[in-house]
Amino acid sequence: MENPSFDPATLKKYIIHEDAMIVALNKPEGLLTIPDGYKKDLPNLRDLLQTIYGSIWVVHRLDKLTSGVIIFAKNRSVHKELNLQFQKRKIIKKYIALIHGFPFWEEKLIDLPIRMNGDRQHRTVVDLLNGKQAISKVEVVNKNKIFSVAQIFPNSGYSHQIRCHLAALGHPIIGDNLYCLLKHKDPIYVNPELRLFLHAESITFNLSDKTPLTLCAPIPDIFNSFDPFIINSNDY
Repeated sequence: MENPSFDPATLKKYIIHEDAMIVALNKPEGLLTIPDGYKKDLPNLRDLLQTIYGSIWVVHRLDKLTSGVIIFAKNRSVHKELNLQFQKRKIIKKYIALIHGFPFWEEKLIDLPIRMNGDRQHRTVVDLLNGKQAISKVEVVNKNKIFSVAQIFPNSGYSHQIRCHLAALGHPIIGDNLYCLLKHKDPIYVNPELRLFLHAESITFNLSDKTPLTLCAPIPDIFNSFDPFIINSNDY
C-alpha cells in the first residue's frame, strides 16, 4: 500500500488526547512512526509532530502497517518516566486483530522467544535458543468457519512480535503478506491492496500523579467489513 499523504494540519484530526505532558494520536495505517532508515523523505509521525510542537519525544512505536493509539512525550522527564514503565512492563497495551482460522481455544498465553531480522525477508522469527523472551496473551472474542477476532495483550513490545506469534500458532493476521504463508484461491489471502488487520485499541499507563490513564483509538470501520463480525469496544 502506498504512503498516504499527510501534513501537520490534517494530522491534528488524529489527536485523541493532549495535555501538558503528552500527545496521543490514533495513528493511521500506512504512516511510519519514525523516519525510515533508508528513505528519509517518507512521511513519519515524529517529524510531522515536530513541525507542530517543536521538540517531541518518541515513547513507543507502531509498525507502519498497524493503526491505533500511540503516545509521544512533550519533555524529557515525561519521556524518561514512560520509558521506565515500558521497561518494567507496567504499561498495558491491547490490540485487536482479525486472524485466519478458528482456534479451538478461547485464550492462550504465547511464550515463544523471538529474534528480530531473523531471515532474508527481515522477519521476526521464533528462536528457542537465541531469541529474546516475548509473551503475548491472546483472547478469541468471535469466530466463524474462516476468520476470528482476537484481542492481544503483549507483555513485551518487540518489532512484529504479535505478527510473528500469531503466525507461529498457524493463525496469521488477515492482510499480513509478510507473515501469512497460506495459499488459497480466495483473493483475501493474496490481495496486495488489503491492509493489515491489526489495530492498537488501547493503552493504560500512569503519569506523575499515579492515576491510571487509559487512552483508546476507535476500531477502523473496515474491520467490520467481514460478516458476521460486529466489532465494538463496548462489547467486551
